[in-house]
Amino acid sequence: MLKSILSLEGAVELSENEQKMISGGNAPVCNPGSFAKRCNEFGTVPYYWDCVPDGTKAC
Repeated sequence: MLKSILSLEGAVELSENEQKMISGGNAPVCNPGSFAKRCNEFGTVPYYWDCVPDGTKAC
């Protein structure tokens, strides 16, 4: 499907920075098998982004 989308006239592949902007501003681009999650430590620090393994509910 991606090939057919990219073959559209004027379509371009997004850069890593453009993908980050879409997925959550300053969210990291994580390795396969993990995803970006907003975490905090029970109110002691402000929320921050972290890459956590797929299926993880807590940071």
